Amino acid sequence: NYGRTPVYDRLALSTGVTPEPPETAALTEDLVAALRRDAGAPEVWETDLGAARADLRRVTERLEGRPPALPRHVKRTPPGFLIFTGQATGLIVPWTLEAFVDRALPYPVALATALHEHAHVAGYAGEAEADFVAALAGLGSDNPSVRYAVALHLFLRAAQSLPQGRYRTLFEGLPARAQADIAALGEAYRRHRAPQLLTGVQ
Repeated sequence: NYGRTPVYDRLALSTGVTPEPPETAALTEDLVAALRRDAGAPEVWETDLGAARADLRRVTERLEGRPPALPRHVKRTPPGFLIFTGQATGLIVPWTLEAFVDRALPYPVALATALHEHAHVAGYAGEAEADFVAALAGLGSDNPSVRYAVALHLFLRAAQSLPQGRYRTLFEGLPARAQADIAALGEAYRRHRAPQLLTGVQ
């Protein structure tokens, strides 16, 4: 699967092009609306993970003509293990096709990370491609927790390219749950990432 033509090439999508600021602003505003809509979703890990797997199978079958074989469970590492050792939130073991997520992550970030890692297991090797397929699956889900998790992940990615003042305005317009989840993610990294002396990471 890792040798096939990437999805964005098959769909003739532009890559390597930085979106114009108005496009990014419009995207983040749409994501804020999605977060407001689904902020009240309950959190039930096995139910939500099962829904995310089903969504990914549905999207992959449409893209590839067949559903992928996915693991039934995602393993959770000790809190901070992946953040400390690799500045990562999740990974897969390619020899066993096992997916791992750092237990230090707030719930929606863990769920979005699990969906991303499942996209790797499904054969989407590149980070951008796995993100793209996971976004298709998650934003189109019937499960509000999955939609919320993926919308939060995409909001954080898109917000990185916004001016600080614009980000602050959007952040203040988020529901309290999303603000708390973003704060919890920042705290997880502050608590668990390796010291600069060891990693050279600023």
